[in-house]
Amino acid sequence: MKVKCSKCGNILVISERKLPKNKKKAMVRCTKCKHAIVFAIPNAEELEGEKTEIGTDNNQKIQNAKLVETKTGKEHILKIGKNIIGRKADISIDGDIYISRKHCLIEMKKQTWGLELIISDDGSETGRPSINGTIYNEERISKYDKIILKSDDNIRIGRTNLIVKFY
Repeated sequence: MKVKCSKCGNILVISERKLPKNKKKAMVRCTKCKHAIVFAIPNAEELEGEKTEIGTDNNQKIQNAKLVETKTGKEHILKIGKNIIGRKADISIDGDIYISRKHCLIEMKKQTWGLELIISDDGSETGRPSINGTIYNEERISKYDKIILKSDDNIRIGRTNLIVKFY
């Protein structure tokens, strides 16, 4: 699909596979001017009760999120704002030489409907893009991608797999 930047007019081509599932809107950054572009996903059907993918049966808002390492079970609690993940970062992943010091960024925002997590491999946020890349659900994230995370999404940095959990 093609999206036009409202600021500079640049045309972005976005792979259908990178679009979030069960969402009506998504956001990307313009490759030319870095302007945030929010766009509607054509033919998207948001499933009832899944606007955030983090609600509970009793309609309580989820207040926290964490990353869980699949091999060790180690939990990393995310804070509101920017969470830099790496070997020497806010969220430190030890024992994996394929992870950069500041590998990727997860920004956590409180919205009226709950929490929103956005992952990026943007070098302007972490110092420079990671060499080995960040993998989201088996797709490599480009340095311009901003992806909204859902519960149970899989993130791979270096050789470490992390699962997103809301609680």
